[in-house]
Amino acid sequence: MKKVGELENLCSISGLENIKDAREATEANLKDKKCLTKLTLRWKHNGGAADNSEKEKDVLDALRPHTSLEYLGIEGYRGTTFSDWIGDSAFVNLVSVRIVGCDNCILLPLGQLPCLEWLSISDMMEWKDWSFAILEEEGQILFPLLKELRLYNCPKLNVGLPGCYLPSLKYLWIWNCEEMEVLVPRTIQQNVTAPPFLASVQISDCPVLESLLHWGSHSKVEKIWLWNTKSLFENRSKWNLQRLSCLKDVNISGWEDESFPEEGLLPITLNYLMIQGCTNLETLNGKAFQELTSLQTLDISGCPRLGCLPEEGLPTSLTRLYIDGCPLLKKRCEREKGEDWPKIQHITKVILDGERIK
Repeated sequence: MKKVGELENLCSISGLENIKDAREATEANLKDKKCLTKLTLRWKHNGGAADNSEKEKDVLDALRPHTSLEYLGIEGYRGTTFSDWIGDSAFVNLVSVRIVGCDNCILLPLGQLPCLEWLSISDMMEWKDWSFAILEEEGQILFPLLKELRLYNCPKLNVGLPGCYLPSLKYLWIWNCEEMEVLVPRTIQQNVTAPPFLASVQISDCPVLESLLHWGSHSKVEKIWLWNTKSLFENRSKWNLQRLSCLKDVNISGWEDESFPEEGLLPITLNYLMIQGCTNLETLNGKAFQELTSLQTLDISGCPRLGCLPEEGLPTSLTRLYIDGCPLLKKRCEREKGEDWPKIQHITKVILDGERIK
């Protein structure tokens, strides 16, 4: 570690599982490196508990960098709690934080990073909630500048967002959080609207998630992707997507019903619709599609039971149609001879299984 401390262009430190104690970690002398703007601290990820969690934390304490830091990555840390410096408000330059594979940590002390803009948390097997109650009671706005939040593979996390106002959030990604039931704590759901600048919501493999956000009257959401969200699909009557006057892009995967979509489910502002991996889907609701008067691109893939296009046809606004992995539908859409060809011959670009036929 002493040799590490002598490096001028330090960006990452690996093999931290081999550090004997905090004194050895101190030799890196990170706290005095004013030129250090990017730092990744990396432990070998073995999926197990540390032999001594207190020692692990002491080592992390000793690796506190200078407050000039702009990017911090922590990978494979094996302790049960993080060092307080990770959420210290003195880190006014810290704009990006990435935490990966810290299997044993339950709490994240991140709430007092005033300039944080990008936060990615993944493979946190024991993390259950945000736990910023004390800060919230004091009236602090947590993450006032946070623009992008990514949560991946946090199987015990039960709430997607901290119970607070996120005034700058633009992009929200949540993937594979098996126990997440709500995006906002139930106690404040009725009082908290979606962040005013939120533009993109992508949620995948969250089977018990019950609802989306409460959309404000001036919501700017442009994109919503929902993949394999069983409970969310079952509670689609609460989506209220018609309130989203800026919504242009919807991607649905894993829909389990035989028909899609229901009338009034999607807003008339929609430009792009992708339907994929819906193995039970047999029909498209013609009346619902006729409501989509702004739809320009329709992309359908991995729907082997889908037998035909709606009798009413597709919206006249449609200019691009992609069909892939839908053998029954492909046959009906063959150029000149398919039964559904008259319904799509007005479309400028038609691609079947990667081959452009028009």
